[in-house]
This record gives sequence, C-alpha cells and structure tokens, in this order.
Amino acid sequence: MTFIKKTALQILRLILRFIRDFDGFFTRYSKKIFKKQYIIKGQCKQCGVCCTKIAIYLSESFWHYPLLRNLAVKWYEFVYNFTMVKKEPDLKVLVFSCNYLKENKCSIHKKRPYFCRNYPDTEYFTKQVFIEGCSFYCTLSD
Repeated sequence: MTFIKKTALQILRLILRFIRDFDGFFTRYSKKIFKKQYIIKGQCKQCGVCCTKIAIYLSESFWHYPLLRNLAVKWYEFVYNFTMVKKEPDLKVLVFSCNYLKENKCSIHKKRPYFCRNYPDTEYFTKQVFIEGCSFYCTLSD
C-alpha cells in the first residue's frame, strides 16, 4: 500500500471515528430524557467475554437489503476494528469480536468508543440480555 493511500485511509478512519464519537455523545445525553425500566447490577469481572461476542442489532430495512447489511459490516470492521464472527438472521443481529482485545484486556481502554464504554447499557423498554459468563444482571427499576 502506498504512503498516500495509507495516509488517506488513516484520515478517513479518523473522520469516521469522530462521527462515531459524536453519535455516542449525542446518545448519552438524549438517554437522559427517558426513564429506564430496568437497572443493571453486578460488577465487571474483566473476562473479555463482552468483547468477543459483540451483538449489533440491525433494523428490518438494513437486514432485508444485503447491500445495507454489508455496509454495516464494513462500518464496524473499519471504524471499530471489529471482526465479524457470525450472522443471526432470526434476531437480525451481527456478532463481532474486537481486535483490540489482547489477553482478555482492552488495549485501547482509555480511548475505547462510547459503545464499549457504556456496556452493559439496558434498552429502555425491554430487559437486557447478557452474554453467558457476564456477571451483570437486570432488575426492575423503582
């Protein structure tokens, strides 16, 4: 790969990561509007299981069109440095693993994206489903 191509890809990745981080910032503050129905309890065991089974839900339209689904895969592989592990068509979920995981530890922990920083965040209206081996659990909010 030529120097110019490599530099262009690094600049593109930097711009896309800025967009990713801005989306995370916006999501964080917009969530304050809603009251959660479930509260997460427990503590992280730092086992890395959440980094090897990252489930990304796609909307019906993204899942239905292979071009959009493939675009989503490329986004998470390029911007987040994930590797796709499998597709779960019944759940409309793509499962990834993170390439920053080294010896069950995040090698970019201080710079990790909002998506990772906020794990395990509950959905607002449904109960969170945790990865087998995760020490977190949900209870109903008051």
